[in-house]
Amino acid sequence: MKPQQQNKKKLKEQKNQVKQEESFREVFGFFTNQVDVKKFLKQAKPIKGLQTVQEVEEKTQDEFLNPNEFAEIKGAYDDYNVGDIAIIFYNPDNEACIIEQRAVEFKEAEEAFEKILTVMTDEGVSKSQLKKERESFLLAFLTLNDFKDESDKGKEKQKKERNKRRKPANPKKTAEAYQQIDDKSAAPSSKKQATTYENYLKFEQQLKKFQNDQKLKNRDKFDDKDKRNQDQEEQPFAYDDEYDQGGNDGNSAQLDPIKELLKIDLADTSQFKKVKKTFMRGGYLEKKFYDNSQKNFDWICNNNQPKDFMTLVRFTAIAKLSRNGFIHCRQFISSTGDYIIVILKSSQTVITRQAQNMKTTKQLELGYADLFSLEPVDERFRPLRLKKYIRQYATNEAVKKRLAEITEGRKDEEPGKLKAEKVAIEDHCKVVYNKVTQWESVDLQAQVIKKQQEVDKALKIISKELNIDQSHEKVEIIDDQDISDEEWQAYYVYMEYLLLYAEQMQTLTTKMKCDEVLQNQAFLYKLIFRKAIGDSNEFWYERNFSLWREIFQKKQILQNLWDRLNVDPVSPFTEFFQPNSQSGAAMWRKYEINELGQRSEFINMEKIKLTQTIILKNINILKMFQMQYAFKYFPLHDHYQLLGITKKPFFDDLDKGGFMNRYEESAGQIALKELYKSLQDEAEANDFDTDSLEKECEFNIREPWNIPISTLRGYYGEKIALYFTFLSYYTKQLWYMGILGIISQAMISVADSSGDKGTKRGAIIFFSLCIVVWCTFFIEFWKRQQVLFSVQYGQQNFEEDEAERPAFEGDYIRSITNDDLNEEFYSPFLRKMKMLISLSVSFIIIGCVIGCVIGIFTLRNSLVTSGADPLVISIVPSLLNSISNQLLQLCLQFISALIQ
Repeated sequence: MKPQQQNKKKLKEQKNQVKQEESFREVFGFFTNQVDVKKFLKQAKPIKGLQTVQEVEEKTQDEFLNPNEFAEIKGAYDDYNVGDIAIIFYNPDNEACIIEQRAVEFKEAEEAFEKILTVMTDEGVSKSQLKKERESFLLAFLTLNDFKDESDKGKEKQKKERNKRRKPANPKKTAEAYQQIDDKSAAPSSKKQATTYENYLKFEQQLKKFQNDQKLKNRDKFDDKDKRNQDQEEQPFAYDDEYDQGGNDGNSAQLDPIKELLKIDLADTSQFKKVKKTFMRGGYLEKKFYDNSQKNFDWICNNNQPKDFMTLVRFTAIAKLSRNGFIHCRQFISSTGDYIIVILKSSQTVITRQAQNMKTTKQLELGYADLFSLEPVDERFRPLRLKKYIRQYATNEAVKKRLAEITEGRKDEEPGKLKAEKVAIEDHCKVVYNKVTQWESVDLQAQVIKKQQEVDKALKIISKELNIDQSHEKVEIIDDQDISDEEWQAYYVYMEYLLLYAEQMQTLTTKMKCDEVLQNQAFLYKLIFRKAIGDSNEFWYERNFSLWREIFQKKQILQNLWDRLNVDPVSPFTEFFQPNSQSGAAMWRKYEINELGQRSEFINMEKIKLTQTIILKNINILKMFQMQYAFKYFPLHDHYQLLGITKKPFFDDLDKGGFMNRYEESAGQIALKELYKSLQDEAEANDFDTDSLEKECEFNIREPWNIPISTLRGYYGEKIALYFTFLSYYTKQLWYMGILGIISQAMISVADSSGDKGTKRGAIIFFSLCIVVWCTFFIEFWKRQQVLFSVQYGQQNFEEDEAERPAFEGDYIRSITNDDLNEEFYSPFLRKMKMLISLSVSFIIIGCVIGCVIGIFTLRNSLVTSGADPLVISIVPSLLNSISNQLLQLCLQFISALIQ
């Protein structure tokens, strides 16, 4: 039993070792641009309709860039969005690069991985995975080209020249010397054994020799293989194992570079003291000229293993972002060849998952959160549908009689029904309003009651679909106030709108089977309510136009709760999560994100923010800039949203090449888009991407302080929006002081001309008091504006994550919060001491500045009193002032460098 147990144990250990080696090979392949394509081709599932080698490779060649294989790659640009964020790297193979060539030691490689490519977060990769990535990175570093200094090259030349000048050796003595060397090598050596890295270097020399021999042997065999492939082009694809990397004989299996790399002991850092690898010029990109003018050239990618440190860092960063962060990464080279541009883009699935993991605050759809806040209310904020005019009519016999006639159908004076195929809803409701205005009070009340009964049935269905609680509406309204017949006439048209659009939504859901209606149900109801009340007010204003109403913008007879409060509608914010049903998906506010009309819970600005959080969880981008491994890092503009320039021409080639999915819209989807078009004039900002930001920000001569804050926030984010909110508020408040200033200045000018000093003093005192009062009110009202801004855009509980300072360096200790054995820590005592020293130095420098100023003024006064030359009086103090400023600035820089 014991031998069997030992054999099982050995087999288990071997299997674990093989798994670890395979896992290491995978990570190492990503870091060194050596993904095993043949392994993926073997494991790839057969794809229907694909038979040739080329077609299979097209479907499988990119699957190691992202886990969703070809389907995700193909649909990556269906939204007409190139990417979210760009990272600009220097081109290390460009001879004109501003970064100088230098040597990179093993210690710097360790620090680069620890400080740039390792980010420990709760949601990041596991420690075992980080350990595997670290080993892969360091071993890949050891495979880079060695750095050759110019001084080393000079020494080699001198050594060769000295060897040439030496006298020829005596053959007999030389043979004796070689014999002594052989005897010593045969005897037991007392010297130290070779290190694991030295053994790898020896193996590398053998491998190069073997590969050169294999190239000569296999040249003819590959030519024969190409001829056979031409005869078998039309046969089904089958992977051929005949040719492997390194050749087709048995010796190639013994020369496995990765196995030899794994034998290197990375813990023994003493063996890497003399290791110096090249920082750039690895030859991954090659500049190819087309003529002798040296002007027409292209950069050719050799697609080989990185041989310089900058390329290795770039490859490692891309691999971590694509494998761990699931971000699409595409590399481009600039037109001048100076920079390599890496475009990063997150898919909708990745963005949604990241938002849920981060517990991102997202806005609920107003139609889901508080739909009935959009219905008409009276001056006391009570809904018109609950007023006694509609609910308590039993005491009015005339109304009861008229209502009975309408119900029984004996005398139908209600406006005709809409024929959807001939008359638009807006035109129909305009005709209805013209007829409603001709009704008498009794007929109007009866018709409103009858219409309200029909609307109540529709509202019950809506309340059930959106889970709206209406239990509080059963209470009787106390101290109800009557409203005018004009308001009831407009209210009747409002109800007509609701019924017609609700019927149209029902048709899309049941008859046309349009699932998008359920996903955007709350949004559609919000648009319908806003459209109904907005158009009813327009019909009323057309019949009751007046100059007074135009000047003071009194254009509404029906007002909802938000209109009465004189604020824009605000929907609450809460932590984002993924609903389990289609109807639950309607709870989140959605935005139109591109020119195709596609809608998403995340606008492009939010996608950029979430993509940035994924990047910061995988690499320390700020440290990368500090150590000059990267040049710039910025989000990409959307030219369609910013300037209104269509992006379709940029993607025509991709569309023709079959990299973009073509969706055929159903009849229901087309009808839904038509419904959106009829409702979008009453939508909120960012609901529809109809106008570009440039157009919406055009100067408004009637309200020059008016800025589209919601549009700016939707494109640039909350920080920029808050800045322009303050700018708009400040400009608006200056109007009051401008008018008072003109009046005060006029009073002062009149007083000066008449010599009335009392009036002049009174005007100055009056204006001064106005400034004091204005400043107080300015600050207090801005506080209110700030709170309103935070409520509108979900910034109440916002705490910005503080990024780690790139120059921060501390001691590695064990963390008392998560038991991490290598957490950078800086002593609070030393921090306080540095702060105390910096404050003391600041006070000393301030004292020196004050002393210098007093001394210069004293010197100038003494020169004036002594009757010195005016030229000396003007030049000497100014010269001394500039000298003292420069000296103090140099002292401050020197002291700050010492403190750091």
